[in-house]
Amino acid sequence: NLLQHMSSISTLTRQFVDKADKFNISILDTRKTTPGLRAFEKYAVRVGGGRNHRFSQCDTFMIKDNHKTFFGGIEKAISFFKNVGSFYTPIEVEIHNIDELKVAMSLGVTHIMLDNFSPEQVLESIPLKKDGVTFELSGGINLSNIDSYLIPGVDAISIGALTYNAPHVDISMKYNRRM
Repeated sequence: NLLQHMSSISTLTRQFVDKADKFNISILDTRKTTPGLRAFEKYAVRVGGGRNHRFSQCDTFMIKDNHKTFFGGIEKAISFFKNVGSFYTPIEVEIHNIDELKVAMSLGVTHIMLDNFSPEQVLESIPLKKDGVTFELSGGINLSNIDSYLIPGVDAISIGALTYNAPHVDISMKYNRRM
């Protein structure tokens, strides 16, 4: 069962990678993994040609909606995480509209997740991208719609379904005895 599960993750990841590689866009997993299987599932993503986004919340400070609400806006959330005192931990900000993108860019954020953006919104965002900034897409991207998100200027697409919704792969474990 474990081998079948990991094979399904690798197979699905490879299908995404085959589409995105032509555009130099990385396919990333997320932290949405099965309890106790995170290392295995993330390894399966790598075997399929994908890359790991982050293993835990300690790898990257990811500013999400709850942080913006708690701290009183995107500016205060970014300020808090910049002043935590960590020397190496980068910050990524989950963005939901062009106005938030402009604020994050003006504050020097270099890792931007355009969350649930339509392809049209992504196209509108690309001209705002500065050198040294990465744009990652997330939210609702699947094999049937990924082609419309393979846009020059996008660096990565993160897909939680790689680990939590990969279609079943049937592997027979029949043994043939040779005489």
